[in-house]
Amino acid sequence: MLRSLLSVFALSAFLISAAQPGIAARSRCPVKEPETLLSLYKNSDAIFLAQFERTEYGDVAREGEGYQYVTVRKYFTVSTTLKGKSQPGYVVEDEEYRPMTTEEPAVENENESQPATTDAAAENKTEAAVEEQAEQTDEEAEEDTSLKPGDLALIFLKKDDDDPKKLVVTDYRDAVKQLTAEQSESYSARIRDLNSIFNSKQVSDAAVLDWLIRCMQDKHTRWEGAYELRRSFQNLNSQQEREAQLKEKAKNGEKTDEDDLPDGFFARGAYAKLLGDHQKQSISNILLDSYSAPKQADESGNRQPDQGDLELIRLVGEWGDPRLAEFLLGQVQNEAVDSNTKGDLMQTIADILDDERVTGLAERFSSVSYQDDGDTVDADDIEADDDPAVEGETASPTATEAPATAQVEPDAAPANGEDAVVAGDAAKKDAPAPITYKQLRSELQAKFVRLVTEVMIKAETGEVASISR
Repeated sequence: MLRSLLSVFALSAFLISAAQPGIAARSRCPVKEPETLLSLYKNSDAIFLAQFERTEYGDVAREGEGYQYVTVRKYFTVSTTLKGKSQPGYVVEDEEYRPMTTEEPAVENENESQPATTDAAAENKTEAAVEEQAEQTDEEAEEDTSLKPGDLALIFLKKDDDDPKKLVVTDYRDAVKQLTAEQSESYSARIRDLNSIFNSKQVSDAAVLDWLIRCMQDKHTRWEGAYELRRSFQNLNSQQEREAQLKEKAKNGEKTDEDDLPDGFFARGAYAKLLGDHQKQSISNILLDSYSAPKQADESGNRQPDQGDLELIRLVGEWGDPRLAEFLLGQVQNEAVDSNTKGDLMQTIADILDDERVTGLAERFSSVSYQDDGDTVDADDIEADDDPAVEGETASPTATEAPATAQVEPDAAPANGEDAVVAGDAAKKDAPAPITYKQLRSELQAKFVRLVTEVMIKAETGEVASISR
């Protein structure tokens, strides 16, 4: 059912990683692809499950105009050695970025002829400064994932290139994964599985693929398995495109450039190449079952998809399970899902259906998905041209539509004051009430659901020739 609706697609990239907590400098580095559990394991000589003890700050390591880096040491006590030689503890050494604020010098001997700042202006300036500080505080609070004494973390270490006897973090950002006790059990189990796989004389790609599926079955490690396997699909697609280009050039008698790609560049694609129909079905079931059958009695099926779920949605889209479009449409109607995620899901459905009207509504919703629920809709956000209506439906009036005004004949006598007041009151009564972004999104969502349902029904009955991308 609906198999013709599905095509390979990709959501907006959610680069999710367990960034090394508390190192503010890392958040200012260019965004890089996150390291998965599998990639960290392969590149690590030692893996410890450890308990965080304390942080010690040292001297300024370096500084520039308006900033400085301070040395920082994070002390851990090792509780379990999951790979490599055991040791009682480890100290993560790093640098922390700190902005240097400079106070503006006071202005002396101001020209008395210049007008003094009014109390109102001074008050507005103060309020603006307070609001700006509050916004910065909120942003810092959202980014604050710093370790606290007693917290658990996985530490991935490798031998130092200059001193093989010394262990350093495997990755500058993802080598320290902060975990809860429940998460640590899941990660520890998967790492022990990898020990068995990689301790074999010959590492089996099929065994690694089965391991990735086991990761997806566990909500704590779902992102690890889904992201790694989707990267495998991307790698395989790149390899196939490369081979097709070389074949086409050879066919046309064109000179082909020598491959300058490093050895093993396409090795990751082996997992996607091995994936069979039965395994694809199993992975699709993991996604659908996680919503249709909540694991706990007090857990509602109406929940916000987490990053593991979103990555799994992207992965299932690589081969197009016929149930995916219907599932995504159900999530769009799920009140527990936030508007930003709904916008992403709508865009994905639009990619699957390849319908201009659906795409227009998805883009329309996404353009206002980040606005606060209670804010009044701006004029620019409710233009009629940007609000496509479902076929046969008339767009509702918006807050920006001005009421029609009566045409006055040139020789008509002007209305007296009382008549003008009555006319003004009537105009206000007829004017549409302002709407909020929550109301606008609700209207757009309803239109989207009706339109997508219409397109899907037409596709099933053969009224649409082709709607795959």
